Amino acid sequence: MTTRTPSYLTVRSGGMYIFQYYFPVRLRKNNPNLQVLFRKSLKTRAKREAEALGRRWWVIMDKLDKIFFKDPATHGKAIELLRRYEDVENADWATVEAFLSELETDEKSDTDDDKN
Repeated sequence: MTTRTPSYLTVRSGGMYIFQYYFPVRLRKNNPNLQVLFRKSLKTRAKREAEALGRRWWVIMDKLDKIFFKDPATHGKAIELLRRYEDVENADWATVEAFLSELETDEKSDTDDDKN
């Protein structure tokens, strides 16, 4: 029995897997400069490894969506953080969790600054 590849994974012609995340329409409406699709090479040709890495990226994008993407003004910050955190697929989960916690802390401090 073959298993279906998740929709957030695609395979390049050379067999390399790519993670992709479509930004929701609600964001793209308010942010015309926002790219439709975020793509990241998973740097593997192994399907199982790509699926594991893709799930990790999906969790990160979901967390970013909850923290930053609901507010159109902060989506740019989230995209910049993604670019800065290029090696997330090579980090252990504790490092990824620390990164996500840092994002929440940054968002809370930005919210507190806006109130003052």
